[in-house]
Amino acid sequence: MRRFSKIGVAIIESLGDNERKTGREIHETTLYYLSLEVKFLENEYHEVSNTYQFLDVLEKIVHTAVNEDKFYFLHFEIHGNENGVVLKEGQQVDWSIILPYLRSLNILYSNNLSVYLAICKGNSIIRFINHLERAPFSLIFGSFQNVKNLDILIMFEEFYTEFFKKFSNYDAYQMIINLGLANNFVMITSQYIIDYLLELEANNNDEQKLLDAIDESLIPLGDLSPNIDVIVKKIRNDVVNLYKNYKIDKDFFLIKDL
Repeated sequence: MRRFSKIGVAIIESLGDNERKTGREIHETTLYYLSLEVKFLENEYHEVSNTYQFLDVLEKIVHTAVNEDKFYFLHFEIHGNENGVVLKEGQQVDWSIILPYLRSLNILYSNNLSVYLAICKGNSIIRFINHLERAPFSLIFGSFQNVKNLDILIMFEEFYTEFFKKFSNYDAYQMIINLGLANNFVMITSQYIIDYLLELEANNNDEQKLLDAIDESLIPLGDLSPNIDVIVKKIRNDVVNLYKNYKIDKDFFLIKDL
């Protein structure tokens, strides 16, 4: 994996004027004090209001990671739903638009990008993952349900304090579970996602059944058409290519082949 000279949590927040800015509080308290203790820790706070600002920040983060050798942990403090995030000015940005930015970082980081989703139904992002593309993150930490500001603040203060002791998401996650702070938050890894998809693929491998059905239904029609063998061969080749092209490549998804 490429070596990085700087690391930092980048918090992107987009909440209403009358709402508590939990992301800013975490940045100015817990993460600030940690930056005094942890070498090379340069955290960032970005407050955005609309789609243009949001995507511009993501673009700048990717640019900084590539050109300034910075390793980011991404933290989102934004309203959301099953399809994406909802910004301060009311615009919705679908997960399908956000995922390419995450994927660019995760490829650069050799599948080591962590994304923390302080977003209602943030884990719904996994519904938009295409297994034929590279994984957009190594892990996400979020919820499939609605979340509360105060719960988020307390939980992430403890999470980051524990995380930067060993740089272990798993130790930090286990710690907040033991403290009863995780609420409905769960951690999902790209490894888990691809293993689950591979299990589904193994249990639903119908290629041979489909080929047998083609033979059973079309070959008996040979007496009716002298070209039936050519037609059957063409259809069989199409089916084989379909399954071949859509077969899950675990190493490709987990970025182990680069």
